[in-house]
Amino acid sequence: MKIISLLGLFFLPVVCFSAELYSLTLDEAISRGIEQSQSLKKNALDLEIAALRANNLWSQVFPGISVGGGLNYGDTLFSDGSTENPLRLSASVNLSLQLNTGIPAAMRNIKLAYTTQLLTYETAERQLELQITKTFFNLMAEQENLALLEEGRRLADAQYSKNEVGFRNGFIGELALLRSQLSAESAKLVLTRAASVHAANMGQFLTLLGIDQGAPVELAGTMDIREADLDADYLIREYLQKRPDIVNQRQRIQSLEDSSRQTSLSSRAPTLNLSAGWSANWTSNFADTLSGGVSLSIPVDSWIPGSKTYQTVKAAVAEVEKARLDLEDLENTGMHEIRSLTANIRNSWGSMQTAALQVRIAERTYELTEEGFRQGTIEFLDLETTRKEMIDAKQQLLIEELSYKNFILDLAAALNMDWIELLQAGEG
Repeated sequence: MKIISLLGLFFLPVVCFSAELYSLTLDEAISRGIEQSQSLKKNALDLEIAALRANNLWSQVFPGISVGGGLNYGDTLFSDGSTENPLRLSASVNLSLQLNTGIPAAMRNIKLAYTTQLLTYETAERQLELQITKTFFNLMAEQENLALLEEGRRLADAQYSKNEVGFRNGFIGELALLRSQLSAESAKLVLTRAASVHAANMGQFLTLLGIDQGAPVELAGTMDIREADLDADYLIREYLQKRPDIVNQRQRIQSLEDSSRQTSLSSRAPTLNLSAGWSANWTSNFADTLSGGVSLSIPVDSWIPGSKTYQTVKAAVAEVEKARLDLEDLENTGMHEIRSLTANIRNSWGSMQTAALQVRIAERTYELTEEGFRQGTIEFLDLETTRKEMIDAKQQLLIEELSYKNFILDLAAALNMDWIELLQAGEG
């Protein structure tokens, strides 16, 4: 397909003469979109916090430390004064540590939370890439459609010019001339409206990429339409378990299992409490105290059926089972989506071939009708009908190509792979 810059042609004549036209590739658009995405920046901050927690697991067994100090004044009011210094200075240091068998599960949960957040970031990035890619190709299709409309306008203008000559020479009537004039004006109007819509869509896209809406930009590249012979069973076998939603659900199950284990151990296993402290007082005589303690607490209520703690433990186990059922549903949904999209791609390719054949027929029909009109054997209305049918056929082919491309992109997203790799897999 040709690279077209109808934005500058219709709406930026002054800018285009004063500024150099910038060629924007798909890769650059994706890079700019990722840099400008506020949502991705927020996800990156969440990922940074999750990484901080995962890299400091030692904090789960780090003792609580507190340091205190004070200055007090105490003396008699009515009785004889004390010989001791009324100012008393004190200081203390306390350490406490609580150990139970649920700590390892808590550590695993923290590491899993980081992995989950990383997957969330990567998924959001890939979805943004898909959105930008689809918009990029949609805009390219709009530009190609503008080229088709421009072709139709040019043919209508050329026919009107010929009819003017024919009318002056007495070969055609006034009605045919007026109809050709109306056809030319209608083609201009349709083109202008389509160009306005395209300019608005392009401006919105450039804003998403952090580019000024008034910048003279052309989209470089093609939609790369090629047949992909894809085997749904192979794709399911190789890529189903790599889908972000399924990976995320497996991680959720693991997280719920760790949480359930942590809840059970924390509420049923003994807890060891260690404490140590040191305090000192400075009065007339220095005095300090060093203390330490060890205690073991064994919960009982969690073993009693029907108790609140017992219910909490059972509820945690039930959540794990529910998550496993959700995973089965996701796998079934994923398989159906892959099979459906694969079938859509195959059917879309067939529709595209039919549309291409229709274009060839419409082009040949227009050529023959135009020749008949010149010879006076065909009415102008018939010529105008075949011209519109030819443009319509080309537009329908463009629609089929864009639909095929979108199916490819949707399947690539469903498989969590790059669409170019998917096309290469289809060729193999």
